[in-house]
Amino acid sequence: MVADREHLYGRDVIPLAFLAQVFGDRAAARCELALAERLEAYQAYPPQYRLAKFSGEPKYEPEARAELAISYLLHEWRARSGQAPVRPLSQRELFGQASGVTDYGSGPGLVSHQSPGAWSGVVSKSGFVKFAWQPAHDNWLFALSGTTPMFLPSTGVKITGRSVVTYSLPRDGFDGSASLLTLDHGYAGFTTLPSGAVVYATSGTASGEGHLEVRNLAMPGMPGLDPCRTRPWRRRRARRRGWTWRGASSWSRTRCCSPPARPG
Repeated sequence: MVADREHLYGRDVIPLAFLAQVFGDRAAARCELALAERLEAYQAYPPQYRLAKFSGEPKYEPEARAELAISYLLHEWRARSGQAPVRPLSQRELFGQASGVTDYGSGPGLVSHQSPGAWSGVVSKSGFVKFAWQPAHDNWLFALSGTTPMFLPSTGVKITGRSVVTYSLPRDGFDGSASLLTLDHGYAGFTTLPSGAVVYATSGTASGEGHLEVRNLAMPGMPGLDPCRTRPWRRRRARRRGWTWRGASSWSRTRCCSPPARPG
């Protein structure tokens, strides 16, 4: 996903609203509620009242508004049909149900680990390789989408081998995974833990390993995007700790590190 497609209200909310209002899916209702809770703060960010903010293409704005309106009509349909409102899951219930580890195999090239503390994944397609991590389920913390590197210095590396072991709570007593990728110039490993923490290890594949980019947007009211990321004293502290200023949008770091579990 790139630009607005990572935070695109219209296309995100339609399938959630359909599942929640037509099928009564309480998990989808929880996700829809989370989007609604953030909508006002998102709209207030410049350009104000726009739903499509980062693509730079005006044609996406009417599409997003229409998609949001369709989602609203699904709520109207349920209310007028006489059905009871759908009671959303709590956030704890949602992540409790969604927790687990899945290895989709070398074809799809994906390992996914969802826990109450984080989401993490290993994408292992030659030419598109990424160790992804969203601590505290904060998709505004690290730049994750598209070809943005995470841990490895580039997503365009070639894979010559893949080894994955997954652990499940019913069988092993905990959820976790360990992935080892053989690359053209060495090895890189990624372990996901039950707490949501991750461990990245490498034999040394290229310069710039341990790469993470932290979003620097100041969006009051949006969890994790309070102005503290842009304050000058925060910038000075970040530089001392090895982060690099990338202008108005993000920080990056190219060394092994343990980012905080929660933004702010």
